[in-house]
Order: sequence, then C-alpha cells, then structure tokens
Amino acid sequence: MDLIGGLNLFVVILGFGFLILVHELGHYLAARWAGIRVDNFAVGMGPVVCSWRRGLGVQFGSSQPELCRRFGTATTVVIPEAALREAGLGETEWTLRLLPLGGFVRMLGQDDAAPGDADTTERDPRSYRSAPVGKRMVVISGGVAMNILFGILFFMIAFLAGVKAEAPVVGAVAPGSPAARAGIMAGDRIESIDGTPTATFTDVILGGAMHVGTQPLHIMVDRGGKSVDLKALPEYEAAAGLQRLGLAPAEGVSLAVDRESIPLLHQALITAGFFDRSRVEGAPAGWFECAGDRDAFVRHWGGATLRTIDGRDATSAAGLRTAAQSGGGARIPTTWDLMWANGAATISVALEPIADLEPILYAPGSSAGTADLELGVAGLVPLVMVRDVLPGSANAAILKAGDAILAAGDESGPRMDEFRALLGKRAGSVVPLVVLRDGERVPVNARVDASGRLEVMVGYATNLPMIAGPIESTQDGDAIVSTPAAGLGLVPCSTVVAVGGETVRDWASMRAAIQRMLATGARSVPITVRMPGATEATVDAELRFNDGQAATITALAWSSPIGPEWFEPLMVTIGANGNPLQAVAMGFRETRKLAIMTWLTIDRLVRGTVAVKQLRGPVGIVQIGTQVADRGWTYLVFFLAVISVNLAVLNFLPLPIADGGHMCYLIYERITGREPSVLFQNLAFLAGLLLFGALFVVTFYNDVTRLVMG
Repeated sequence: MDLIGGLNLFVVILGFGFLILVHELGHYLAARWAGIRVDNFAVGMGPVVCSWRRGLGVQFGSSQPELCRRFGTATTVVIPEAALREAGLGETEWTLRLLPLGGFVRMLGQDDAAPGDADTTERDPRSYRSAPVGKRMVVISGGVAMNILFGILFFMIAFLAGVKAEAPVVGAVAPGSPAARAGIMAGDRIESIDGTPTATFTDVILGGAMHVGTQPLHIMVDRGGKSVDLKALPEYEAAAGLQRLGLAPAEGVSLAVDRESIPLLHQALITAGFFDRSRVEGAPAGWFECAGDRDAFVRHWGGATLRTIDGRDATSAAGLRTAAQSGGGARIPTTWDLMWANGAATISVALEPIADLEPILYAPGSSAGTADLELGVAGLVPLVMVRDVLPGSANAAILKAGDAILAAGDESGPRMDEFRALLGKRAGSVVPLVVLRDGERVPVNARVDASGRLEVMVGYATNLPMIAGPIESTQDGDAIVSTPAAGLGLVPCSTVVAVGGETVRDWASMRAAIQRMLATGARSVPITVRMPGATEATVDAELRFNDGQAATITALAWSSPIGPEWFEPLMVTIGANGNPLQAVAMGFRETRKLAIMTWLTIDRLVRGTVAVKQLRGPVGIVQIGTQVADRGWTYLVFFLAVISVNLAVLNFLPLPIADGGHMCYLIYERITGREPSVLFQNLAFLAGLLLFGALFVVTFYNDVTRLVMG
C-alpha cells in the first residue's frame, strides 16, 4: 500500500472511530444528565489496549486492577463514589479496546455483572435501575440522537462546500433490459421515478432496487428539453444481487486517474491508437516510448481531458459515440489536454471507430453459464480474446494482451459464455489453453483463481475473422427463432474468408459486406469459410435472413474505441450555494431520506429483492471509505454522514443486543410496571448475540470476497 493509500486508510478508520465515540458520548452525556453513574466508557470491543482515569492518568491496559489494589478490594466490588472522590479519583474509566467493532458505556447497575453487589447497586440512588423509566429512555436514545445530530451536521458541512455526484443522465442502456424495452435512451436525464425527484444517478439505481410489486415504475425523463413519461419494471439481476433497470451513468470528458484504472487504461489507449505515430500529433517527449512500457506510463500519467470532437467543443464523451455513428466508420478527429510528466500538452488523435455487433440473445436453457447474450453477426460469434492482463495476475508471464482463445480444456473455440462457465468449473486449478499469438498457435497452462477467474480482461477478437461456436437459435421477443447461421455446419475456429465475393479481414469488414448485400434487398448472403485443420479446406454457404434479422443487421452502427468505462462519470454538484440555512435544511432532508432508505433496504432484504451479498461490514465500510477519501474531503464528510445515520437506524432496531431492544424492554416496563424476566432477557441477549455474530460472519465474508475479487 502506498503512502496516500495508507493515509486514507488511517483517516477513514479515525473517522469511523469518531462516529462510535460520538454514539457512546450520547449515552454518556444522557446518563450524566439523568444522574446515573458511568463506570466505563469504551471505544472498541475486546481486550483493553489503554485507559485513562482521572487521578491515575493514561495506562496500558485497564486501570481497574490498580484501582482495586489501592482500595484493597476484589475486581467485582464497586468502589463507592465518596471513596473515589476522597482519593481524588474519577468514577469513569475511559478505555480504547483492541477490536474497532463498536463501543459501549457501562452504567452502574445496568447489567449487574457483579452478582455479589447486585443488591447494593439496586439501592444506589445513582444506579441505572434506580432512575425513572423516562430518564432511562433518554439515556438509551442518547447514542442514536448524537449520530442523527452529527449526520445532519456532516451533511450540512458537505452541502455547504458542495458535493459532486454522478448526474442522473443515462450513458448507456443494456440491450434487452427493462429500460431498453421502456424506450429509455442514452442522453436522457432522469427527472423523477414514481414522483420522487432524482438528483443523482444513485437515486436512479435506488429507485429500481427498492421497487416492490408488479406495477411498473413511472419514469419521467428530459429528452432534448421535452419531458417524456415512460414505464419500466425493474428485474432482479442475480450477479448484482439487486433489481435493476439496465442503465449506466453518462460519462464526462476526463479519463480515469484512480490508481486501479491507470494500468488498465494503458492498454485501452494502445487499442484506440493513442500511440500510433501516424494518427497522433503534438505528443510530449517520451509519449510513444511508453507504448511498450506500462510502468513508465503509470509514472508519467496525470490525466487527460477530451477537448474537441471533430472540431467542436466536447461536453461529454457521449459525443464520441455520436460522431462515430454519424461518420459511418470514418476516423474521428479529437484533441485532448494531456497532463504528462513533463507538463501539460495538447495532442490530436484520429480515433478509429469500432463496428457495433449484434446482441444475440440465448434461447432459454441454451446458455452454458449465466450470460443472457453474445455479440456477433447473424449467429456468428467472435473468438474470446485477452484484452489485458491485470497487474499482479498469476498469469502475467503466461498470457499476453491480444491472445485469442482457440481452445480451453477440451472445448474448441469457446464462446464468451462457454469460456467463463469452463473457468468456473476449474476454479482453483490450472486450465490448458491454446492461444493464437502473433499468428502462431501457442499452448499454455493458465492458472484459475478460487473465484474462477484468470485475472485478465477479456473481450471479443474482432480483429480476426475467425468464429467461435455459432449460435443456432435465439430468443426474439417471446418466440424462439433460428439464426441465419443455423444448420450450416460451421465449426469453431473457422475463418470467414469472403462475404458476397468480397474478401474480409476482420469483423468490421465482414459486417459491412453483409450490410451491403442486405441493403440491395437480398435475404440470402453467400459466404466462403475456411475450415480449421491441416487441409484448410474452404466451403461455400449461405446466411439466410428474415426481414427482422436483416433490419437489425442493417441498423448496426459504430462506437467510440474508448468506452465509457474509461471516463470519469458526468458529475453534478449538490450544494447549498453557500447558504448556511439552506445547507441545514438539506442536511435534515438527506438524513430523513437516508433513514427511510435504510429501513427500506432491511425490508427488501427480507423480501429478497436485495441480496445478502450486498451487506457490508467494518472491512467493507473502510474499503469504500478509502476510495471516497481519494476524491476529496467533501466526499469523506458526506460518507461519514451516511455512516452516522446508518449507525443510528441500525442501533435502534428492536433487537436485544441493540439500543432498540433495550428501548423495547423499557416500553414493556412502562406499560406493565415491571421489567421482562431475567431469563427472558438472557435468552433474548443470547439470540441477539448469535444473530449479530452471524451477521458479522456474513458481512466479513462479503467484504473479504470483494477485496479478493476486486
């Protein structure tokens, strides 16, 4: 971990500890107001690391043994307040404990942990049980009240400074998704969902995730200044563990600068032509030399901002897609403001658009894994290709960017879905691969991690006119139809040599040749295919299209070679414009909204529309916090406000081990005039402890899985 990452980790842990301190301080201050004696104030759980008591100072470990030695008593005996005051000692021991998982305030007589002194503490006027029920309710509520108060305060500070968040603008719509069926388009600004305004893209995600029932959501979008009312019913996505609409946020104009993305961005820029001397002008010294040196690129890279597209000022990277589509495949002139080791520079890059492929939906039951679709043309699908090898991958010396997968295990030319399913079955072992590298067949033994991954980025080998296993049938609405490639007997790793008499060199030229044939009104397109093997025999076949299939292929357009995933999202600033009163009001509204959302999340967990794997524990919270800290102090303050409100809501759940459980006991006592029986409280406490223990195990597993899988 580098210095900045370590500093962020320290700041987040410190902030998390501060929120625990605030919570317990609420209990402490309320107890002092109620006249209840506080024996221990602890931050963290488990063994005491260090402590402070007035009159004894700071000590390693607990001060209790020294206190008892001075008074010659056993550790279970409660030293009277008068004796402590006469000796100049404080009654409260302040402790920092080993495990940063919470904290507590131990009040005299609250749990009667010392049986021999139970009667004494019951009679003590400063005992917890001696206090009226109303005051005890205030004491139990003190921690939650402080977390709510500080949540409002942190939100107020963040809004006063202004917090940037992802704008509620659609960048991409997943094919076949609820949003696609509803007619939502890239560039739409989501104004509201079921009447609830959406200020950020997070509101859009939550609007889909929190929906319950079979009635579609009313989604109001702004499309070119015109309001459009659409309807979409979110669908549960097992991989995400959430209900989703199938939307991705719009991207801005700045390329990613976070530490995790920069090494991978290097390969993306190579593919896009940023290091091609024939297509780049104004490159700074050392730029082209970094094409083959990722480490040097990472050291020198300071970011880049898209300045113009085809001579016009760029406001969003979505303009690259628009230019690619309108240009019909022509190169896109762009200029970029580049931050490099030697200073700022403006470079010009002519980007080569990428030919869009057809989303081919798997017929029900025909997918080898969990994928819904493949990309290809007319039922033909490209081979899988290694786009980049992740830093630190166990396959760094085994696989290379550009490797096309000719075989995996016993599977020849696997499609993407088949390839991923095969890796899942080989999790934690070695899988034999045959890859096409620089025109040569190269056998390798790749290492599959415990999660069934090679720790590489994969994509489609569209630079090679070779095919994986063709898809014979596909889903078209509610019907199952044959693809144009069905029944041709084409085998994996075959090479398409020509379409309609035109020689093809890659998938872009193959698609273009098919489109030209279909544009003439033809519905039967002749192709020449070279079969794999020593003889390399060629066969002639015909792709047969119906009108709908022909229309789909003809409509395929072009995309930018730099995908939206490489750009920072389009941001919007949420703030109070420097108005403190407005910031306070916004803080109250955000706190209320977040509290409701936390309760709704619990409800959706019970209903099953939010998966348990979405839960995070302390490790996961710290992980997110360090990522947030990278984005600036306002994000960190906002994040701490979110955690503070969540702590308040979760602590007030009616569970025996939480503050909410104790409040339930007090309500019962107020109604009946007596406390719940000791047996009931002990059993309830044990049940709560087991529940929280199980929750900790689940969230810890989720957190570690996320850390390992990335």
